[in-house]
Amino acid sequence: MNSRAEFRKSLRDCPVCETDANSLPGHSERARMASGEPSPKADGCRAEGPRGSAMSRTQWALIAILGVAVACVFFWFGSYLVLYLTETLPSLRSAAPTHTEVPTVIPLPTATEAASPTPTSIPPSPSATATPEPPPPTYTRVVPLSTPLLPPTITPREPVAPDSWEPDDARVDARPIGLGESQAHNLHVEGDRDWLVFEAEEGRAYVIETSNLGGEVDTVVELYDEQGNELASDDDGGDEFLASRLWWVATEGGSTYVQIRGFSEGEGGPGTAYDVSLRLAERFRIDPYEPDGTRARATPIEVRERQTHNRHVAGDRDWMYFEGQVGVTYVIETFNLGPDADTVIYLFDAAGNELAWDDDGGDELWASRLEWTAPEDGTFYILVEDWFEASAGPGTRYDISVARRVRAPGRRTNDGMVDLAEALLASSPSTATLRNRDFKS
Repeated sequence: MNSRAEFRKSLRDCPVCETDANSLPGHSERARMASGEPSPKADGCRAEGPRGSAMSRTQWALIAILGVAVACVFFWFGSYLVLYLTETLPSLRSAAPTHTEVPTVIPLPTATEAASPTPTSIPPSPSATATPEPPPPTYTRVVPLSTPLLPPTITPREPVAPDSWEPDDARVDARPIGLGESQAHNLHVEGDRDWLVFEAEEGRAYVIETSNLGGEVDTVVELYDEQGNELASDDDGGDEFLASRLWWVATEGGSTYVQIRGFSEGEGGPGTAYDVSLRLAERFRIDPYEPDGTRARATPIEVRERQTHNRHVAGDRDWMYFEGQVGVTYVIETFNLGPDADTVIYLFDAAGNELAWDDDGGDELWASRLEWTAPEDGTFYILVEDWFEASAGPGTRYDISVARRVRAPGRRTNDGMVDLAEALLASSPSTATLRNRDFKS
């Protein structure tokens, strides 16, 4: 009995809100069937009401987001289209051909034609002073044409009176000049050259220089032997601006020729006067290792030997060679430099291949220091030249030496090497006499 009553109660009650089904309209199945209406949700039952409202708000949020996205896309596309049309239409408008209307002028009838009663005559104007309207203005774009630049015309310089030493334009016409003598010359025409000759003595040092230059000349001094071979040259080594000074030591006696010309072929005419002089270089002698200006004439230098060289002429080069042993590190350095010296050291093998070089690595200012390990036994060549090509004379002396470095056990510097003599001195002061000795590993 109890179970049947509970079953009937479960049929009457709403399973969601647990209210009496008969107390709420629409919950009774018999009432629905009697009225013939569909089964609506009970007005008092709110079990599914809140769920339906939440779904509706989510849908509206999605619709709003999609709408904003579509609006942004249309805004971006519209902005791009406006910018494209703004940049394209003016160019199309300027590129389109322009049509200029030419006004048609209709001639007015003369007085005779106006008076004649012909039917084709034009009736006279009511106003005798009436004038035809002016045609509309026509706008024409004027495009400036680029005018090609013409090369500047070079006006040849007018010649001046030649100096008293002319003609001296060729080596066969060279004028003699003596020691201590100064001569006044000029470049009276474009391309003019002045030749001089003097007798040189072997081992003597000479200085040929120009001075008192005019405002339109830049002298170049060149030296030649009797066969026409160039011995030396100088452009701007003088004391004055654009003046020349050539230091030269004669390796053999004989006639020596001097050519003086302008730096450019166009120099000549007014303002090209200059003085030239020849003198001996006092207290300056060629070093005893000359001639050593080529690798074929290189002189030997022994390890731990010290030699003194100088630049007896502008462009001078000193070559020397030594015998190297494989695995031994050698130090080649210059020192005791004169005030006008700035040495550069190059190292070559027997085949002429450059192995190493150094400019200012020495302890003194402008001195050079080169450390190098021999890859094999053989003969190696040293070339010493000056950084300034025109440097020459008494202030260009320098000393050079070749020393050997070996590995010292138990002590290393930044490059892993140290003189063995220094290691011995550090361990025992009594070995001070070993400093200048040559040690082998």
